[in-house]
Amino acid sequence: MGRSRGGLTTKIHTLVDALGRPIRLKLTAGRTLLADRAYDSDALHEALAKRGAFANARLMPNRVKSFPFDAELYKARN
Repeated sequence: MGRSRGGLTTKIHTLVDALGRPIRLKLTAGRTLLADRAYDSDALHEALAKRGAFANARLMPNRVKSFPFDAELYKARN
């Protein structure tokens, strides 16, 4: 595992047994949340900012308060 196309993102590491059943999960912290409009909320943007992370979520069309949005990074999320 290393950098993804989106940069420093959260990774999910899974240890499985011989039958593919998960034994242990580990999350490696990332700095950017790549999300769709469902995650565009002031509370989420502010909570992530307090943790030093960035929410790159497509903004709702009726949004009054604007947050930074990287369209190229958003396109690469999948």
